[in-house]
Amino acid sequence: MSPRLSRRQLLAIPAGAAFAEVLAKIPASGQTPGPTRLDAGMSFFNLDGVSAWIAQDKRFFEKYGLNVTIVNFQGGAKAVAAMAAGDVPIALLGAADIINARSRGVPLQAVAGLINKFPFDFVVGKNINTPAQLRGAKGAISSFGGSSEFATRFALTKLGINPQDVTLLQVGDEGSRLAALSTGQIDFTVLTAGMDLVAFDMGFKPLLKLYTLDQPFQQTVIA
Repeated sequence: MSPRLSRRQLLAIPAGAAFAEVLAKIPASGQTPGPTRLDAGMSFFNLDGVSAWIAQDKRFFEKYGLNVTIVNFQGGAKAVAAMAAGDVPIALLGAADIINARSRGVPLQAVAGLINKFPFDFVVGKNINTPAQLRGAKGAISSFGGSSEFATRFALTKLGINPQDVTLLQVGDEGSRLAALSTGQIDFTVLTAGMDLVAFDMGFKPLLKLYTLDQPFQQTVIA
């Protein structure tokens, strides 16, 4: 008997099919008969990338005649660099990564959007109980210009805190940010579904659940 899928996984199945269909439209060159081999970049190690995993698990790639290898990158900047160098022709990225790349003259183009709202919890250290305590605090983001920075600044503003009144540090992926929170190096960060549950099990709490807000935001794209 197949394992039951969670509601989140069921909702991701159409996105997985869409991801496979977009990849199938990439023209192949010099391919021998048989499934088209394709490397696809992935800049997420969290549920933002679930559409690609669903597409692979449900064999949507095979349905479209593709033999896809998911190539993982530590953050959007490295995935963008790989695309610019021609190492991967397509990737699942944060929309902010595409905007930053194009502002630097890298001719990348988003061809489809997947997650279109904030997927984050604004998680704080055990010494933070009210928004006012965030003034003068240190927070962790992945990198400047990325979606985690935008979400953090948005959350701070929603909580009545001027982002200029805190210090933001580039720490890296969610695992690194949670580690920094657990060791007291930072006082707050944003975490997506899955990693936030790990944080809650460790005794940390959300001061704001961004995904509950009626705020459009293009989080992930296929580029």
